[in-house]
Amino acid sequence: MKTLRWLALSLIGVVMVTQFTNCGNYAEPAVYSSASAITTCDDDCITESVDDLSIKANTGTTAEYGVTVDIGEFNLGGDCNEGGFPINVVRWELYQVGRAAAVRTSDMLGTGGTGTQANTLCANGRFQLYVFLGSITEDPVNRQGLGIAGGGRGAHELWIEIRARTPAGTDQINNLSGRSRISLIPL
Repeated sequence: MKTLRWLALSLIGVVMVTQFTNCGNYAEPAVYSSASAITTCDDDCITESVDDLSIKANTGTTAEYGVTVDIGEFNLGGDCNEGGFPINVVRWELYQVGRAAAVRTSDMLGTGGTGTQANTLCANGRFQLYVFLGSITEDPVNRQGLGIAGGGRGAHELWIEIRARTPAGTDQINNLSGRSRISLIPL
């Protein structure tokens, strides 16, 4: 009986030792290719990269947003990546289809008609913009329902972008994924 007990305990010991043998590299100490990788890291160890700036509005399966005649303002949200920069700004520009210059920007709303600043931030991978279509000082055309100069309604394009702002006050822009277009269609 004593031999049987010793054999059973020995067998359990062998199984336990073979189950926990570490043959991988997980137990190896971390190796860094350069000591500067640690010394150049800031407090949060996030590397800023303009290539990582990105923005995309959540408009469903298409990049279109229908605007009825009675809509004079709306909110638009989506996903974004601030590229590791501590300061960013999300802004918009409105173009009437067929015109080369923007007819309105979110920067205009800080000083004109509504007195509301319409630029926003990317926070935790999300953003929400306020778009005002009523007439303002900088663009006296009432664009409610996508109104156009001279009356009537027409298609517009809303460009949204994320900019990273450096401590020196210069803006960093990613022209590939840091800008996105939404077609505004009159319904």
